[in-house]
Amino acid sequence: MFPRPVWLQFRQSLRKLRGKEMRWRSHFVQNARDVDLDQAGRIVIPSSLRELAGLNGAALYFAGDGDYFELWDWDARTAADSGMDYGEMPDALFDYDGELRRGRSMMRAG
Repeated sequence: MFPRPVWLQFRQSLRKLRGKEMRWRSHFVQNARDVDLDQAGRIVIPSSLRELAGLNGAALYFAGDGDYFELWDWDARTAADSGMDYGEMPDALFDYDGELRRGRSMMRAG
């Protein structure tokens, strides 16, 4: 989910896609919906989007970063995480924090 100004920027980048990449534009644009807040300030996700995303269970996983966030069915997210091979941690994650840099050295040594 994106705030509207971020979505408009993202949509502009989608317009640059060509050839086979245009499938991604269709994927994002055809599933995009405006959502409202209820009286308590909660986001009201349309049932069509809940169904598309498999958000029919009672437990949800919320993951956010900056100006967007993701909602997952709890079981689907934990299954995806458990089967994920992240590979070696990218150097970019160690460029800003000495603790992480030291941790990487320890990870390589171990």
